[in-house]
Amino acid sequence: MMSDSELYYEQLTDLSIRIAAGIKNRMQPLDELTQALTQLTQTNAIKGNAADSMKAYISEYI
Repeated sequence: MMSDSELYYEQLTDLSIRIAAGIKNRMQPLDELTQALTQLTQTNAIKGNAADSMKAYISEYI
């Protein structure tokens, strides 16, 4: 029979594995978004004052 501390350890271990998987699932899309925003700030396909302002604004946060 498992002791309370062994059961608690198993539950915490399982929880930490699930949390890590959840974080990984969220990080990949965020990394892809960051990459896309970086490409957007470096493109010359959009021009003008508004585009320059948008690129500068995005660049401050990535």
